[in-house]
Amino acid sequence: MSSLNLVKYYIRYVLSEGGLKAPELTAATRLSPQLVQQAVEIYKQIIADWNEYLEAIGQEPVVAVRPVGSTAYYLQDIEENEDVIYGDLDYLIQFPFDQDQAGPSMSDTDRKKIENQTQRNYESYLEGWLKQSPPSSVAVDATLKSSPTILIVQLPGGEYVQVDMIVTWPKYSEWMKGRYTPQRGVKGYTLGNLYGALGDVLVLSIGKEGVLMRTQQGKRVPGRIRKDIVVKNISTDPSNFLVDIVRELVGKDAEIDPALKKFPGVNPDNVKISHVAQGVKGLLDTLIHHGIAQQGIKDQFLRRFKEKLNLNVRKKQKMGLPHDSAEKLFQLNEKVYSLVSTLVQA
Repeated sequence: MSSLNLVKYYIRYVLSEGGLKAPELTAATRLSPQLVQQAVEIYKQIIADWNEYLEAIGQEPVVAVRPVGSTAYYLQDIEENEDVIYGDLDYLIQFPFDQDQAGPSMSDTDRKKIENQTQRNYESYLEGWLKQSPPSSVAVDATLKSSPTILIVQLPGGEYVQVDMIVTWPKYSEWMKGRYTPQRGVKGYTLGNLYGALGDVLVLSIGKEGVLMRTQQGKRVPGRIRKDIVVKNISTDPSNFLVDIVRELVGKDAEIDPALKKFPGVNPDNVKISHVAQGVKGLLDTLIHHGIAQQGIKDQFLRRFKEKLNLNVRKKQKMGLPHDSAEKLFQLNEKVYSLVSTLVQA
């Protein structure tokens, strides 16, 4: 069995878990592709009903974009009769952004402030609607235990499913289709940690708003530093974001490594960890070639990637993950790390 097939085996048959917000309701649900299909239709109706409420209170509607995460592939899994059990359903929802308020010369720093305030407002609207006139398909008490954007939805057969609202904005919708879609059959946190490790070593953020660079007095700083920060958006193009990083750090005339030319980003409809790893190799080699980074940056990236992978498991252990399941996750991490390490160091 190949490394990636072994990874898929662990994910599909050993490590699937129910949603964690209300395990007393969702833990018994085996979230198959068929149940995801039911949940998607119900969730889209919930969003449509919420939009009616938003219109009634004079607010702009939201847009249900599509499922992301592992459930992005549910229709393919149904078509191919795959025996897959997911943990929960992640659904990309686009909140409105007031372009009139933004203006033509708005900085990324000020844009972020408007987005944060709008998200707080819309979460408040959602909570108010759920308290005032909740749809019968939502387990309101369980949903309102924490963020209202994590809905506990009941299906026609009585099963409960956790649906996580992944918030985005018009500027980032296409980006998020790539950033929040994993390789089919492979746990999403592995690729997320790859992006995170790359961001750490380059002092960038590769998250929900694309690739962001935060500077303080002209120097790149990590996201934990908040005072006197200037935010610049480097890329929202999933298919070319690795090249966009090079253009920002080296310059528009940078000599692009062949691996980066071949793998400049991700295809949201065919995301592959191996493709991203080869693109990262090309990016780092380009930075080394231009003297922007030292040769040791590859080792630094790989160490950080491995740390992040294993930190995920340790966090799950603290939440009660059984020892046997944790060991399987550590094995999964080793398989993914080995693949990425081989490609980055090639």
